[in-house]
Amino acid sequence: MSVVFEIASLQEIDDQLATLQAGIASIQDRLARSEQLDNARRQLQHVEERIAQHERTQRRLDGEIADLTARIEPEEKRLFSGSVTSSKELMSIQQEVDSLKKKRSQLEDELLEIMDRLEKLESRRTAAQEAVQEAEQAREAAHRELRTELRRYEDSLAAARERRAEQASQVQPRPLQIYEDLRKRKGGAAVARLQGQACGACRVAIPDALRKQVLLRDAVAQCPNCEKILAPG
Repeated sequence: MSVVFEIASLQEIDDQLATLQAGIASIQDRLARSEQLDNARRQLQHVEERIAQHERTQRRLDGEIADLTARIEPEEKRLFSGSVTSSKELMSIQQEVDSLKKKRSQLEDELLEIMDRLEKLESRRTAAQEAVQEAEQAREAAHRELRTELRRYEDSLAAARERRAEQASQVQPRPLQIYEDLRKRKGGAAVARLQGQACGACRVAIPDALRKQVLLRDAVAQCPNCEKILAPG
């Protein structure tokens, strides 16, 4: 069998290997991520961050209301205990108590609003948690199929590598070295098919003498332009 045919067959196997390796990389990338699950987790995180923010506000309001209550109670006791007899002082105490109660009432209104928001956010968190669970289940089902597909690709890759090693052993050392060097420099594609009177890779016309040499398949002939090994179309 001619050396050109052996090299062209080796290129076909290498092309198959590249396709299989790209397929494996794609599957591994899909196994590494899940857009649906990522989105569901981001939504849950957003809701939980808002809940945490509102809970901090709730604790602050609880503390401020408690502080105001602690200030109001002793003032009310002074107001009604009879220990203060000055009408001017009693009026001042009453104004202070009223002011503190008004402020406390405003804070209590804010607290009720925060608690209402928290209740709604808790419902959203439950829904978001369910969405994450559903996305995890969907991902697991998809991953089972992907892992099965990955095993098929890996088996095909192992078989192709065996064919590659066997085919490479059929090529003489010098032509094989030329082929391997070209593959490194040409992005994996070292062979170009003749298409009419031109190189199928770069479309440059091939001289008649070189084209006849290619058609005879008795030696390695390279395109004078792109340097790729020429094979009959």
